[in-house]
Amino acid sequence: MVARITSTNVIAQIIYATIKGDVVFARADSSELKRFGLTAGLKNYAAAYATGLLLARRLLKKTGLDAHYKGAAKIDGEDYDVEKDAKEDRRPFKAVLDVGLTRTTTGNKVFAVLKGATDGGLHVPHSTKRFPGYKRADKGDSYNAKVHRERIFGLHVDKYLKLWKKDGAAKKINQ
Repeated sequence: MVARITSTNVIAQIIYATIKGDVVFARADSSELKRFGLTAGLKNYAAAYATGLLLARRLLKKTGLDAHYKGAAKIDGEDYDVEKDAKEDRRPFKAVLDVGLTRTTTGNKVFAVLKGATDGGLHVPHSTKRFPGYKRADKGDSYNAKVHRERIFGLHVDKYLKLWKKDGAAKKINQ
């Protein structure tokens, strides 16, 4: 699974290699989210999550696994692994994340694509260490799924705007 963030949108692809060259098996682009009502912010964390989700559902439909693997029932930021729902007759589609030259810092948008794909029903081996809400501490590491959920839905931006309006910063700029 290849995840790329450009200057204007997010691209997610499932690619496999052959002797003749690489073949794109499934593809999703954040510009496609316009059909679903999202017209702005096509490269933010929420759009990256939605692009990964779109890729997963499109791929599972193409392979005939969409009826077997529905994905996460609700988006709550918790770690979801489709292998827990694995059927004996058909295993889940497995992919490996390729981030290219992107720095793999905690909270990077490529991990939103990963989270969207796993919530959509793909099996992509990962840990929660790079998701927003993960804290490293001397006494033990912790993962706060609520923080990740807020990032997926863009609630952190909403909180900031409310704080900004409350402080009167908007009045100072308009004067």
